[in-house]
Amino acid sequence: MSWVTHEVLIAGQILGACAYTGASYRLWRGVFDRAAMALLAAGVVFDVAMAVLGSTSDLGDNPDGMPWGHPLFWLAVVLATLGMVGYILDLALLAVRRWREWAGRFVQQSQLVIWPAWMAGVALFILNVYLGWF
Repeated sequence: MSWVTHEVLIAGQILGACAYTGASYRLWRGVFDRAAMALLAAGVVFDVAMAVLGSTSDLGDNPDGMPWGHPLFWLAVVLATLGMVGYILDLALLAVRRWREWAGRFVQQSQLVIWPAWMAGVALFILNVYLGWF
């Protein structure tokens, strides 16, 4: 996919970050309404799409392969994946009405871990584009 550039991925991650930030704020405040669900779903769609596009594009063609030996790469992958899986779990818990009341406190408190983890992981990936850490 030669049309996928770093700028496209960064723009998608910024849109995802805006959606996740809005959703996390609402969920942390205990507001489980349609707007929170829509923001959460939009964030998940952007996040998954950017993860797939980033891993299948020509940008990852490195003669040395993926830099799995670099600790910052590991940290970025673990943090971003933790956040993405956490948001997908929150979306699944809130999507089923029977689970919503049971999972309300978990979803609310999970925002204290999920949002910072995801933001830190994605920030490491974006900074790597400009600074070339790994």
